[in-house]
Amino acid sequence: MASFKPEDELFGQTGAGMDGGEEDVTRQYIHIRNQQRNGKKSFTLITGVPSCFNHKKIVKYLKKSLNCNGNIVEDETFGTVIQLQGDQRNDVAQFLYEEGIAEKDQIRKHM
Repeated sequence: MASFKPEDELFGQTGAGMDGGEEDVTRQYIHIRNQQRNGKKSFTLITGVPSCFNHKKIVKYLKKSLNCNGNIVEDETFGTVIQLQGDQRNDVAQFLYEEGIAEKDQIRKHM
């Protein structure tokens, strides 16, 4: 996987939350789920990514590095949800850890 550059506006406009702002990033879990569509088709859902990160930049990088399509959906119960085509759970978990977005104990992979 190619290296992601956090200086390329990974953080939102203010970067709130990382400097002791509104959001406590250290206690939040990021959930990665695989949802079956039909036959062998599925998609990966990522929820719980703190709002201080630029979701559009994360999706853009993941789409390019994993060679899949993806988008961002606003859900009433889960908030901002990142959707990627295919079963990308392991690659997404590795990306989140390597780029410092979450610690290993904050990442929850579900079936």
